[in-house]
Amino acid sequence: MSAFPWSTLITAVSTLGAGLGAAGLTSSYNLRNQDRQLRDANEAKRQDRLRQAYGDLLVSGRQLLGNLEQMLVFYSGDPRNPAAEALNNRMDSRCDQVSKAAALVDLLGSAQVRAAEQKLAAISLVFTNFRVRAENGTWQLDTPSGYDQPAIEAAAQSLTEAIEAYAEAARAEIPPALGVPAAG
Repeated sequence: MSAFPWSTLITAVSTLGAGLGAAGLTSSYNLRNQDRQLRDANEAKRQDRLRQAYGDLLVSGRQLLGNLEQMLVFYSGDPRNPAAEALNNRMDSRCDQVSKAAALVDLLGSAQVRAAEQKLAAISLVFTNFRVRAENGTWQLDTPSGYDQPAIEAAAQSLTEAIEAYAEAARAEIPPALGVPAAG
């Protein structure tokens, strides 16, 4: 009668156990690595969406300011110039753009950026009813009551300050895109 080959069985079982353990560890490592890569990709997408939303509001606010400055120039322009209606339409469009961009930032932004966004959006609402029109051979700027040229210029300055405060808050929160150096 021969003896049972315990040493062979133990060697086979330990080899099988080591192989299964290594496969389990490798699988666990791979799952953790895939999970980390997915989280990193999702965070990068979130940062891109946030950067886009913040940038859209900044661009819209600056375009609105540019239109307002053009309206102030129209005080001394030729009233037959067809650019007035185009400027009025652009003003409507810019106010809509600011409103839409502000809504997106309101949904995605941090509390600090939302506070700056709300101030920018509130100031931009003042300009939604501004219109350039010709009257008696000169340009007139129709505005809500109480807005003469110095008041409009003060509102434009407030808009400029709100845009800069918003830009500063957004820059502090969003890291620069790859390949773009950080500001100051």
